[in-house]
Amino acid sequence: MGIENAPRSAVVAMRIQYIISYFTESLYQNVCRSLFERHKLLFSFMLCMKILFGEKKIDVSEWRYLLAGPSGEIVIRDNPWAWVRTDEWGSIYRQIKGATNSLSAFAGLDEDLFTHAIAYKEYFDSKDPHKAALPGSFNEKLTDFQKLIVLKAIRPDKICDAVQEYIKAHLGDKFTEYPTFNIAESFKDSSTSTPLIFILSQGSDPMGDWEKFADLKGVVKTKRDSVSLGQGQEKRAEDMIKKGKENGMWVLLQNCHFAKSWMPKLEQIVENLAENIHREFRLWMTRYVSTNLKQILIICNYLNIFPVIIIHFNK
Repeated sequence: MGIENAPRSAVVAMRIQYIISYFTESLYQNVCRSLFERHKLLFSFMLCMKILFGEKKIDVSEWRYLLAGPSGEIVIRDNPWAWVRTDEWGSIYRQIKGATNSLSAFAGLDEDLFTHAIAYKEYFDSKDPHKAALPGSFNEKLTDFQKLIVLKAIRPDKICDAVQEYIKAHLGDKFTEYPTFNIAESFKDSSTSTPLIFILSQGSDPMGDWEKFADLKGVVKTKRDSVSLGQGQEKRAEDMIKKGKENGMWVLLQNCHFAKSWMPKLEQIVENLAENIHREFRLWMTRYVSTNLKQILIICNYLNIFPVIIIHFNK
């Protein structure tokens, strides 16, 4: 789809960049549809970092330090910052000293805390420290990524804001603008052999939206059918899919979580969807999931179906 839909260019290098940009945004949009809101920034950051690693712009040791912090015993020096509690100073100094000891770019930063104590107070008290310059000479020495390590040490409450700004700087604003539920956009990325799966929050039901969208697309009631799985409905579901792919119908399989043992059979059916199939056919599914992140991550494996379009539905 990236090759087909990306802008054209007679210049090969530019054409390749267009494809990469289109694919990256498409990947971002499709994955974000399946995530809860609180996980979307994390995914954006992971995507951004993977790209920068591929371009060899990130030091692995610095990346690990941002995630895990210092290791080993660090002797905490006396607190020179009267405006910071002793426990806060201990945490700040340990993070900074650890970076000084293990990362060459931070050499001397621990002494800088003492030399420019007043300037660090302004940084510590700042409303937006993630947008403020670092005290001393390190503002010019450190990269934007390295400044995240300093910010995490001194003002960890602002690290999410800083990560968001970092993503904007390296990928663009669109990678921090999270897509809301849009069945039309999801449908646009589907195909006859790519099922669309609604991951449902407790109490939500996409049936009404599905019916309205079918009406909008001109899919008459005789061209769409649905069944709630469980209680021996698997044979009916198989017949509906067979009829649907022959006649170009929309088939909705509701509550797939009630038919776990039937999922391997459904996988076989999906794998053969490319054979003798009407171009208007679409297979839709619904499945409830808890707010547990692990369950969300394994949902595709649970359904045993690839590729899919996953849509987190919480209306």
